[in-house]
Amino acid sequence: MKPTTHTPLVSVCITAWNVDAYLSQAIEGALMQETSFPYEIIIGEDASTDNTRGICLLYKNKFPDTVHLVLHEKNVGIGKNDISVIEKARGKFIAWCDGDDYWIDPHKLQKQVDILEAQPDVALVHTDWLNYHQNQDTFEEVRITPNELERNHYGIECINMMVLRRGAEYRFSTCMFRKSYFLESLNEQSKLFLLEHRCNDFVKFIAMYEKGRLYHMNELSTVYRILNESASHSKSSEKRFRQMRSYFRLIIYIMEHYALSKSTRDVAVNHMLQALLRHTFENRMARESKEIVQMATDTGFQLSLSLRLFYLGSLYPLYHAVLKPVFQVYFWFRTKLFSI
Repeated sequence: MKPTTHTPLVSVCITAWNVDAYLSQAIEGALMQETSFPYEIIIGEDASTDNTRGICLLYKNKFPDTVHLVLHEKNVGIGKNDISVIEKARGKFIAWCDGDDYWIDPHKLQKQVDILEAQPDVALVHTDWLNYHQNQDTFEEVRITPNELERNHYGIECINMMVLRRGAEYRFSTCMFRKSYFLESLNEQSKLFLLEHRCNDFVKFIAMYEKGRLYHMNELSTVYRILNESASHSKSSEKRFRQMRSYFRLIIYIMEHYALSKSTRDVAVNHMLQALLRHTFENRMARESKEIVQMATDTGFQLSLSLRLFYLGSLYPLYHAVLKPVFQVYFWFRTKLFSI
């Protein structure tokens, strides 16, 4: 690790909330980096209820010139915590790591800086990763193959691709990106980052795609930890529904802000409504169903027959009683058909 008495070239940003069992591993993965340049580590601690803050203070005391803290006295949420660490960063480049993930390649920062310095049209560099299934104590390699559009282009075409979920999946804890691009996007459209949602990784990819290409390194650099309960995973169907509904709001904002085509809007809205209205139907959620349908129709989307039936069954007990066995048979038949 290079000393950080001079201005760092890279700021390693780690966000942490109730991750006291994992945070040390994330910090150690940053501290082990071997680089030709100075870097700093900034940890945003969002008023945890466990010993996460204590671990942050421990590392700050041990590495006072390298580790810097952003300590929130009240929980500000994922979006604002992310912004707070990036705004404090002094580096030209930001290397991201969530507090429950960690790096395994000691040359990760050096390799990514070399690419960003050599290729000015690249906004972000990402890598392959290992999924670590915490409860099973098993690792799984994830190797991705970006398509031609992802490799060579950026702008509206790539934003459109992301909204339609037609590209490869990435993990943000593998990424390094240009801080200036993030700050430009934040100044231009702060709502993208501050809407009530937990899709903080997704919006950063959108912001980078507006500015430049995403470059894929075909190397394993990071362990992505999969827990039963986290910001991105939950066993609770109600929690998953709330997350999906907030993601729906975000997608609508992105489609409107970037003036995406009607065909893109129809495909994206239909995909989201299939899951959202099925949940409101199964759980008789009239108020939520009305809200979701209003959001969809405000975009100019017209509900199909099946979506209208989901909607009516969410609102009216009689429709629900009649339609429930029909939908049960339909989904059973479709499951059997696709399993053949």
